[in-house]
Amino acid sequence: MPERTYLAVPFAEKEQAKGAAQNAGFKLQWDKENKAWFAPAGADLSNMERWKADGPRVQTPTIKSAEGQFGDALRAAGLVVDGLPVMDGKIHRVPVEGDRGGETSGAYAGHMAGRIPGGYIENYKTGERINWKAEGTIAQTTPEERAKLAAEAAQRQQRRDTETADKHERTAAAAAALWAEAPAATAANAYCKAKGIAEPVGLRVVPDAASPEAASKGIQIAKTAKQAKAMRDANPEALVFKAGDLLIPGRDADGKLWTLQSVNPSFKSFMKGGRKHGLFAFAGVDPQGSHSLGTLLNDGKPLLIAEGYATADAVSRMAGQPVVVAFDSGNLDAVARELRERFPTRPMLIAADNDHNAPKQPGPDGKPRPNVGLEKAKQASEKYGAGVAAPPFKDGEKGSDWNDLRDLRGEESARKLLAEQLAVAKRDAAITAERLTTLAHERDQEARNDATTSADDAREASERDKAAEMITTASEQNSAVRSSVADSLTSDKKGVPAAAAAKAGIDRKTATMHDEAKRERQDVQNRAPVNEGDRKHDATAQPPAKAPRSQTRARSQGAEL
Repeated sequence: MPERTYLAVPFAEKEQAKGAAQNAGFKLQWDKENKAWFAPAGADLSNMERWKADGPRVQTPTIKSAEGQFGDALRAAGLVVDGLPVMDGKIHRVPVEGDRGGETSGAYAGHMAGRIPGGYIENYKTGERINWKAEGTIAQTTPEERAKLAAEAAQRQQRRDTETADKHERTAAAAAALWAEAPAATAANAYCKAKGIAEPVGLRVVPDAASPEAASKGIQIAKTAKQAKAMRDANPEALVFKAGDLLIPGRDADGKLWTLQSVNPSFKSFMKGGRKHGLFAFAGVDPQGSHSLGTLLNDGKPLLIAEGYATADAVSRMAGQPVVVAFDSGNLDAVARELRERFPTRPMLIAADNDHNAPKQPGPDGKPRPNVGLEKAKQASEKYGAGVAAPPFKDGEKGSDWNDLRDLRGEESARKLLAEQLAVAKRDAAITAERLTTLAHERDQEARNDATTSADDAREASERDKAAEMITTASEQNSAVRSSVADSLTSDKKGVPAAAAAKAGIDRKTATMHDEAKRERQDVQNRAPVNEGDRKHDATAQPPAKAPRSQTRARSQGAEL
């Protein structure tokens, strides 16, 4: 990434700063994500001294600011935060204590709106959730001070991003070296036998020893788990594997190999320092064999996603198609987003984990533990227009995924249950896609405006409120659909096959929901005109943009499901 220089430019001085930059021969640019202005690499900053973040013009307040208080609360909850947190109302993912490599098991959102700044903190490793608000005397930061904080935070983020990208590339090179010399996996592998993976196509196993090339990139191979631990303790930066462990490749949508997951019956691990966010593997087919990755993702079938490889393998065999492996629930959102951006019109289904016993157990805070896999799948489905197919366990049954259900009920019974759940998920996906069409139009309208003006900030906040309201409505309607399906499955008194009962139970609702979604879309497209006096303050005064072709295709695809 070219080295930017972030500047502390208050809103009231942005035109003055833009003029100074133009006189110096460059264009001052706005980083929407970090809410800060920056000069591109190589820019002459000799006449920008007034706005340099490390200049003497801005003094840090002596009383602890809301950002400082929030940062203390984040660290007390185990989150790792470099400097002050960003309090822009958005969700930010960060590491927590004990995270390895690129893991980000913590999340926070802080805001400065209203009389008292507040925020939300979550540590996914401990399950702790905190609703936070500032206390005591809060420093009243000036616009200059706030601009300086934003510039400094953006500069730190840029350095972290550059360092992380370099580390990811080095790990990818090491992964490619080990993968090239690893033998193909077979059903005799210990993990494959334990999980019933009969055909581990596209997978490999850790060789007995590393080649000189792999060793030069930090790869070390142990014979036993005890030896592997000793190697890691002796050299924390080493990339240690155990001979014979199963290797699962982590690739992006372009097919690039970024990392490897090593698995045995008692251990799972990704390469230290490697990228995982948004990466996936395939179960049921070898993407590097007779099929290319592009061919797999363009084969016309629904995009079917599961968490771990063993679950995806079971779903693949029962559904008769390849399944995308997202690796874990924390990566579901990123994988769904990546696939939705690449394939905006394709049906998407998530074969979710269902840890139904978790809510029956108290967490560290004394409250019931969340059913994380199912919750994450539902969140991703609502955001990206997908449907969820979760294994229906009975009270008292152990297990949490489709692989466990197959072991409990047998493959034939599990196959029928999966077919029923996928039928429901397809219709859920169609309903959600209708609503996402409306949201896409909202975003298109928002993108037409310059997000650096106060009027547009108000517009952006209004759009977020609208999107949040619509997503909540979609969630409620999806719940209503599932409730109807559950009633159909349990009260089938006329001997109608379960799959047919499921279809009948939701078809009555589908037409009504489609009509409601269309009305909402028409409301957005046919906004009432504003008064001329308000036009310069209201970004909605612009005529609606024609919906992109991808939205039209999405509507058509939704009707076909």
